Amino acid sequence: MIRQVMVIARKEIVDHSREMRSVGASAMHLLMGPLLILVISFSPAMSPGPKSAAVWAGMMSIFVLVAAFVGGMNIAMDVMAGERERQSLLPLLMNPVSRLTVIVGKWLAISLFSVLGVAVTLVAFVFVCQLRRLPMPLFHQPALLCWAALGMIPLAFLAAALQLAISTACRTAKEAHTYLSVLIFIPMGVAMFLLFLPDKLGPWAAFVPVAGQQAIAEIGMTTGHWPLAQALTLALATAWLTSVAVIVAGKMLERDSIVYGR
Repeated sequence: MIRQVMVIARKEIVDHSREMRSVGASAMHLLMGPLLILVISFSPAMSPGPKSAAVWAGMMSIFVLVAAFVGGMNIAMDVMAGERERQSLLPLLMNPVSRLTVIVGKWLAISLFSVLGVAVTLVAFVFVCQLRRLPMPLFHQPALLCWAALGMIPLAFLAAALQLAISTACRTAKEAHTYLSVLIFIPMGVAMFLLFLPDKLGPWAAFVPVAGQQAIAEIGMTTGHWPLAQALTLALATAWLTSVAVIVAGKMLERDSIVYGR
């Protein structure tokens, strides 16, 4: 099964890596956050200093969370809804592999693009912080930055699983694009809520996916310390939700109405 999963994942990665328009559009969306931070850093009201560290951390954490969902969005809407629309999904399912194997392979491909989206955003923030000397310890310590990237990987896997499940339920790529675009507002809305109303949620929010990643991202950016125990607990909760989303997508693919788009 593992070999079959990797073959499917490799095929999707190679095929979508050649789609330069899709890759270019994703890159533009991912770099939009760092470019916005760079432009705002020239404002006298947001001059680099300790007092503005919390504001910078809140804004950057939002863009990092969104990057996990933006990185794999284009491939997610094409690997299921797009293939069904092109009538290329059924020939794939006629091969002697289980439906869950197909789902896991496609999920791994989406996850790779989601992880790359997070990595591109973090690297771009490093250049912005170095260029403008922003008081963000996270982006001045390579070791801590690596820990932050690893801490965000579970969220990228969860984003890929949710996007795949939505794409599986949609009949056309256009329909999938609509719902996946709405999905991006979930991490954005949660992060902005925690940024402006941090006292409205209890301590339990730190262990809820999306909200928890936003909380530890802000801690890492402002203090230079990464709460490892909290990150590991949050990773387990995120992995559980990810497995549920992947299994749900696999169950949906077993239905004829999903395969034939009826």
